[in-house]
Amino acid sequence: MRKMFSVILKEISEAPDLEDKVMILQSNNQPVIRQLLLAALDPNVKFDVVIPSYKENDEPDGYASNTLFIEHRRLYIFMDSYKTVSPQRKTALLQQILESIDPSDAVALIAVLKKDLSGYGVTKEVVNAAFPGLVK
Repeated sequence: MRKMFSVILKEISEAPDLEDKVMILQSNNQPVIRQLLLAALDPNVKFDVVIPSYKENDEPDGYASNTLFIEHRRLYIFMDSYKTVSPQRKTALLQQILESIDPSDAVALIAVLKKDLSGYGVTKEVVNAAFPGLVK
C-alpha cells in the first residue's frame, strides 16, 4: 500500500536534515508525488479557486473512499488558465474533493493549492535535490 501524500509530507517535516528529506522523497518517487510537488512549487502553475469550508471525511485514517492519488488528476480544473468551469463550480468541486479524501490529505491539498509546503519543510531546493530539475 502506498503512503498518503500527507504522510510523506509529515515524514519530511520530521526529518532532521536535507539528506534525510531527499531520501524520503526519493523512496516515494511516484509520478503523482512529483506532480503534486511541481504544482505546489512551480511559479508558472497558478491556481484560481476559493478554498471552501468543508466537512472533514470521518472515515478511519487512511481508509477514505477517495484519495488524493485519484483526485490529483483534476487539479487542472483549479488553475487560473482553465476558464471552462465557473469560479463557483470550481469551489463546489473542490469542496466535494476535500470532503471525500482523508482529512490530512485535504489539508495537504489546500497547501498545494496555496502553493505553500513550507510548513512541511518542503522547498524548491529540497525537491530539486531529490529530483534534479523538476522545479524551475
